[in-house]
Amino acid sequence: SCRITPVNGADVQMGQALIYFDSAPWPVGTDGTGVPIERIQADRSGCDPDNWRAGGTLPSMTDLDLDGLPDLWETVWFGGNHISPYGHGDSDPFSNLDEYISGTDPTSAASYFYVEIDHNGVAPTVQFTAQPASGPGYEGLTRSYTLESTTSLVSRAWKPIPGYIDITGLDQTIIYDAFTNKVELFKARVWLVQ
Repeated sequence: SCRITPVNGADVQMGQALIYFDSAPWPVGTDGTGVPIERIQADRSGCDPDNWRAGGTLPSMTDLDLDGLPDLWETVWFGGNHISPYGHGDSDPFSNLDEYISGTDPTSAASYFYVEIDHNGVAPTVQFTAQPASGPGYEGLTRSYTLESTTSLVSRAWKPIPGYIDITGLDQTIIYDAFTNKVELFKARVWLVQ
C-alpha cells in the first residue's frame, strides 16, 4: 500500500511525496540508513513497488549548519545535523570531524583509526587499514593516506616515507617493513580528496 500526495498543490512527479512501507515488496534496507529509494520509470505508477529500487542520490555534501560535516552523514549517525564537529559522541579521544575524515564509527569508542606496530621477532612492521570513502556523505570523495616517520618528537620533523605517500583507501592493509637500526616513530595522515 502507498499514498502519493501532491506537495504545494503541484500535481507533477517532482512535486509529490511518497509514503511507503519499508518492507517487502518495497525496497528494504533504506529505513534510517540515509539510502534513498529511486523511481525506476516515471511513466509507471508510483504505487507499484516493482517500480522502485534502493539507491539513487541525495545531496550528500550539503552542509546547512556549515560545521564541515555533511548533513547526510550527521543524520545517518546522529539523527540530525545538531552535533559539533569537535564533539566526542562516543567518548574516545577523536572528534566527530576526525571520525568522519577517517571513516570510523563516531558512536563507538572501539572504532577509531590507528597505526599498529608489530614486532614479529625479525623486524618490526608498521601497518594500518586504508578505508575507502564510501557511504552517505562521501559521494565524489576519495580517502588518502600518507605514512610518515621521525626520529624525534622534539623536532617534530615528520617525513613521508617514499612509496607510502598519497595512498588511496580501497579497504586494504598497508604494511611497511621498518628495517632500521635507529629509534623511529610512525604516524599516518588521513584526508579526503574531491
